[in-house]
Amino acid sequence: MAERVVESGSNNGGDAEKSLKEKGNDNRAAAFLSLVKLSKALADAETTIKLNPQWEKGYFRKGSVLEAMEKYDDALAAFEMALQYNPQSAEVSRKIKRLGQLQKEKQRAQELESLRSNVNMAKHLDSFKSELSANYGAEEGWKEMFSFLVETMETAVKAWHETSKVDTRVYFLLDKEKTQTDKFAPAVNIDKAFESPHTHSNCFTYLRQYAEESFSKAACLVTSKSSISYPQVWKGQGSRKWKLGQNDGIFVQFESPSIRNVWFIPSSKEKGQTLCRDPQALDIGAHEILPRIFKEVSKSSVRDRLLTRRDMGGAASTPRSTGGDDVSVEEYLIATFVGEKSFPLASDVWNKLLELPLRSRWPRDRVHQACQLFDQDIQNFVMRSLLSFIGSTEVSPNSYVLHQELLNFMVVAMSTQLLSGPSPGPKDANPFLDAAMAQEKSIVCMAVRRLLLNYISRNHTPNAKTYLYSDGDSPGILERVGSAAATFVLLPLNYLVNNTGDGSKYPLAESSLHVLLILIHYQKSILSDESMTDKSDDSATSESVSKVHVFSSGNTFTKALANARDVEFDRSDLEGNAYSGPHVRIPFASLFDTLCISLLMGNNAIWQYRCLSDEGAVLLLYSLLQGNSYFKEYVLVRTDMDTMLMPILETLYNASRRTSSNQIYMMLIVLLILSQDSSFNSSIHKMILPSVPWYKEHLLHQTSLGSLMVIILIRTVQHNLSKLRDVYLQTTCLATLANMAPHAHHLSAYASQRLVSLFYMLSRKYNKLSDLTGDKLQSIKISLSGEDDSVSEDLAAELQIFTDFLRLVLDILNAILTYALPRNPEIVYAIMHRQEVFQPFKNHPRFHELVENIYTVLDFFNSRMDTQRSDREWSVQKVLQFIIDNCRSWRGEGMKMFTQLHFSYEQESHPEEFFIPYVWQLALSRCGFSFNPDAINLFPVPHQVEEQIEDGKGDEVEEGEEKKVKELIEQRIVFDP
Repeated sequence: MAERVVESGSNNGGDAEKSLKEKGNDNRAAAFLSLVKLSKALADAETTIKLNPQWEKGYFRKGSVLEAMEKYDDALAAFEMALQYNPQSAEVSRKIKRLGQLQKEKQRAQELESLRSNVNMAKHLDSFKSELSANYGAEEGWKEMFSFLVETMETAVKAWHETSKVDTRVYFLLDKEKTQTDKFAPAVNIDKAFESPHTHSNCFTYLRQYAEESFSKAACLVTSKSSISYPQVWKGQGSRKWKLGQNDGIFVQFESPSIRNVWFIPSSKEKGQTLCRDPQALDIGAHEILPRIFKEVSKSSVRDRLLTRRDMGGAASTPRSTGGDDVSVEEYLIATFVGEKSFPLASDVWNKLLELPLRSRWPRDRVHQACQLFDQDIQNFVMRSLLSFIGSTEVSPNSYVLHQELLNFMVVAMSTQLLSGPSPGPKDANPFLDAAMAQEKSIVCMAVRRLLLNYISRNHTPNAKTYLYSDGDSPGILERVGSAAATFVLLPLNYLVNNTGDGSKYPLAESSLHVLLILIHYQKSILSDESMTDKSDDSATSESVSKVHVFSSGNTFTKALANARDVEFDRSDLEGNAYSGPHVRIPFASLFDTLCISLLMGNNAIWQYRCLSDEGAVLLLYSLLQGNSYFKEYVLVRTDMDTMLMPILETLYNASRRTSSNQIYMMLIVLLILSQDSSFNSSIHKMILPSVPWYKEHLLHQTSLGSLMVIILIRTVQHNLSKLRDVYLQTTCLATLANMAPHAHHLSAYASQRLVSLFYMLSRKYNKLSDLTGDKLQSIKISLSGEDDSVSEDLAAELQIFTDFLRLVLDILNAILTYALPRNPEIVYAIMHRQEVFQPFKNHPRFHELVENIYTVLDFFNSRMDTQRSDREWSVQKVLQFIIDNCRSWRGEGMKMFTQLHFSYEQESHPEEFFIPYVWQLALSRCGFSFNPDAINLFPVPHQVEEQIEDGKGDEVEEGEEKKVKELIEQRIVFDP
C-alpha cells in the first residue's frame, strides 16, 4: 500500500528568549484548562499577556479558555491577536475558522427565527398587485382582494411553521352586502378533495355552486403538496415541467372572475426547524390544482383552449426497423461519416443507424479511412469534445441519458489501462487518458466541477425516454453511436452490455465518481536517459553508460481537485497567496453531506452491495483530505463530525464479515489524516453519543465519540492480528491512537479496559515469539546447519515488529498519563485493575523506561489507597471515586517526560501502483458492463460467467439465470483490432 507513517517530536515549550515566569504562567494556564478550572486558567492567561504582550502563546491560551467558556466573540478577538503576532500559525488560523463557523451557525439560527416569526408575503406579490390594479378600476376593490390573498398566505405559512402542516381549505372573500353570513361561512374544508379524480370532480362542482350562491368576490385554495394524490401537477413534462424540487410545501391558488393565479411556497428543514421559502408563481394553465371556480368574464377562454390543444399534441413515434441489407447500410453510414455534411436528428442517417443489428461489424479498412480524415489525432478530438460537453452542459431530464452514455464511453475509452500490468510502465499505451491530461486547464476545471456536481446532486434516472435512448431491451441511437465510436478506438476487449436493469439508484452520480477517480489517479510513466562516461582504473578506454530514470508526469485533474474552493469562500489562502488561473468552485457543505450520506447508505444497503456502494465515497474523501487543504480545513471546523465518523466506524466494526482489506485501509488512513489535527482530537472527546445500537459486544451509553473511536481502532487491531496480519494496517491504527492520546478527555471505562487488554494481548504474542526465537537459535547452534536460517530470520523480524507495537502501546498509555491523567480516571482504574500484566516488563531492557511511568502512577494511587484501607471491601464505584478525588492532587511528580509522538501520513513516490488497480476494480464492479477477463492484466479477474457456460452446469442454474446469461452472450460486441 502506498503510504508511510512519519513520526516526529512536537515543540511543546516556548521560545528560548521567553522568561521562565512567562512560560510558567502559560503552562499553568494550560494545566488549569485541562482540569476545567476555567477562571484560574483565564487569570493566568491574562497574566501571561501582561508579562509579554507580544507573545502569541498568551493570546492563544486566552482564546482557548474563552472558547471553553463559550464566549466566542471574546475568544475570536484573542485568537486574532495571536495571529497578528504569528501570522504563520496554522493552528490559530484553524481556531479562527472554527469560531467563525460557530458564529455563522449562531447568526443563521437567529436569521431563521426572524424569518419564521416575521412573515411578510406582500413584498413577494408586486406583479400580482399590478395585475389586480389593471383589471379592477376601483381602488378599494383590488386592495380588498390583495389583502385577502396576503392574509390567507400569511396565516397558512404561520401554521406551517408551527405544525408543519396546513388544513386543506378554500377561503372565500364574501360580499358584505349580498352574502347571507348565517348560511355561508368564509372557509370550506375540502380535506378529501384530492384523494381521487372522482372526489376532485365532486368538490369542484360543489365549490363552483358555493361561490355563485354566496356572492363571493374571490376565493383562495390552500393545501399542502403531500396531501394531493390527484392531480399531481408537479409530475408533468414540457411546459408542465416542475422546477421546484421534491420537498413538501404549500399550494395557494387564487380565483376571481377575471384573474387566476397559483403559487407554490417551498418548505425545507434547517437547523431542525421548518422554514417556508419565498412563494413561487406558477403557470396556472399547467399547474392548476382546481379548475376555474368563477364564471369567466374575460376573453381568455380561447387562449386556454389553444393551450390545452397544444399540450395534448402527440410525441414523435419511434422509428421501426424496416429490414434491408445490413452490409449496404453500413457502407452507406460510413460514407456519410467520412463526408463533411452534418445531419439533424430527423435525418435518415440516424434512422438507418437505429435499424442496424447490435452484432454488426464495421469494415476495418473503412474505419481506418474515416480515422485518417480527422485533422487532428482522434483521441485528442474525442476527449476535448467529451470534456467540453460534460463541463459546459447542465444535466437535465433531456440531457441526463446523454451524459450517462458519454461517461460510459469515457470508461471504455480509458480502459486501455486494463491491458497494463499492476505496475505502470513507460511502454503502456493510454491514448485517451493522455489526451485528457493534455487539455487546457479551463476545460479540465469545468469537467471536474461537473463530475463533482453530478455526484453531489444524485439525480434519479428520468422516466421519460425518447427514441434517442434505450427503451427496455431495445437499444437506442446513442447506444449504437457509442458502439460505432468504440469500434473506432479498436480496443482489444469484449464489451459486455448489461441491460438487466439492476444497479444503482443514482447511475449518473456513480459514473461521474468513477470517471473522476480514474482521471485523478492516472499517472503517465516517462522514460529519460542520461548518458555518463565510465572510466576504470585498469583500462584506458572509456565506456558510455546510459542511466535510465522513470518518473510520473503531472496530472492536471489531480491539481484541479487539489485547488478546488468552496463557493462560499472566494479569497486567498491562509498565507495570503491568491490562486491564479481558473479553479473549481463547488459547495463544500453539499459535498460533505453527500459523502456522509454515501457512507451511511453503504451501511444500510443490502449486504452484498454494501461495500460497493461506499468504497468510492471513501476513496473520494481520502483524495480530498490528502490533496485539498481547503476541504480538509473545512471538515476540521465542522461541528457535526459524527455524521462522517459514525458510518466509517460502523464499517470498521463490521469489517470482519464483509469489508475488503483495501477499504479498511483507506478508512484508517482517513482517520489518521484527521487525527493529525489537535483540535479534531479534542473535539471528538467532547461529542457525546446517547447510544451506539450497532455495537453488540457491550452496551455503549453516553459514550464520547473519541472513546468509540478508540474502541473501534483497538478492535480493528485485534481483527488484523487474527485475520489479515498486515503490518501497515496495524501501524496506521496505533499511529492514530498515539495522535489522539494526549488529548483524551473522560475516556470511557470500556475504552480504557480495551486499551489495557490490547497491551496484554500483544505482550502474550511477544512472549510467545521470544520463546520460539530463543528455542530456534539454540537448535541451530546444536545442529550447526544453515537449513533453519530463513525461519529464524522470519521469527526475528516478526519479534521486532511486535516489539515496536508493544512500545507504541506503552507510548500511548504514557501520553495519556503524562498529559491527560486528571481528565481520565477510568484509565487509571483500568491500569490498577490489571497491573500484573505490566510486571514482566518492569525490568525488561527494551521496555523498562516506558513502564517506569506506569509504576509511578501505580505507586501514587496504591500508597494512598493503602492509607485508607479498612475492614470492609472496596467496591468498583468506591475505588473509582477514590481515584477521581486523588486525581485533583496529582501533580505528575516523578514522571519522566518523553517526546510527544506525532504521526503523519505521507504517500509513497508511486502510489498509482495501488490506486489504479483499486479504482478500476471499483469502476468495473458498478459500471453495468464488463470486459473480456482474458485481456485484463491490471488485476486478476474471476471468470464467473465463462466458467458457468463452459462447464455446462445447467441443472445448477435456475431457469431465469440461464435466460439472463444467454441474453448477455447475444449482446456481446467484439472489438477486434
